[in-house]
Amino acid sequence: MTYDIEAEVRRRTRRIALIATAVVAVALAGIGGLAVWGGGDGSPPPAATSSSAAPSDGFGSALSETRSATDDLGTVTWVDVRGMALPVSARYGPATVAEGRAWGFAHNRFGSVMAATHIAVRADAIVGPRVYRPTIDQQVIGTDVDALASNVDSEYEGRRAEAGVAAGDPLPGTHASLAGYRVESYTDQAAFLRLLIASPGPNAQGTVYVDFRIEVRWAEGDWRLVAPPGGRWQNATGQAPSTNGYTAFPRRR
Repeated sequence: MTYDIEAEVRRRTRRIALIATAVVAVALAGIGGLAVWGGGDGSPPPAATSSSAAPSDGFGSALSETRSATDDLGTVTWVDVRGMALPVSARYGPATVAEGRAWGFAHNRFGSVMAATHIAVRADAIVGPRVYRPTIDQQVIGTDVDALASNVDSEYEGRRAEAGVAAGDPLPGTHASLAGYRVESYTDQAAFLRLLIASPGPNAQGTVYVDFRIEVRWAEGDWRLVAPPGGRWQNATGQAPSTNGYTAFPRRR
């Protein structure tokens, strides 16, 4: 996802044209290069547990605290993941952030937003196969899961060779960032939302916004991400002209 936003910006610079409906692969960034992860036996991550403090990722990522201007997400901490800052809420999840993985989301509207954001991150090629493979296997559902896994594997191998990264290691970090979200519909069993990602525009002039249409479903005690049509995120993305109509994530201090 992040790679394709930036690649699309470069194509736009060469073409001097509008950005195309864009972006291949879910997620924004991730924590990669880890030897172990939770749930490695193939069982789903555990359901959400209560916590009085947001969890650390356990790998030295800088955390900072800020409060949502809209009070939607309340107080969150931020974890830096492969260049992408992701929010962590003691109220809404993830309850566990460990070994490059994230799970345990509140069974409510804002828990679904956090789940969509965090699961998407760990299902992207940028985090490396030690993270994205178990994430897709255990936290992504739907008829196109196998296609998504295959596409992310192919994307990872191509980008790894281009970047000169050793097999299994995460890819170089991203300059993309979370810009906002919009919940289109919500029930206790499924949520449809839009996640807005921002990336620097051509020659660092302006900002490009890409909108991701994401569905999550409540299954086995936690929110699961539904694989996009055909296992390709470009089938569920488009350019957004601005942040109008989206709820901003809390500003990071």
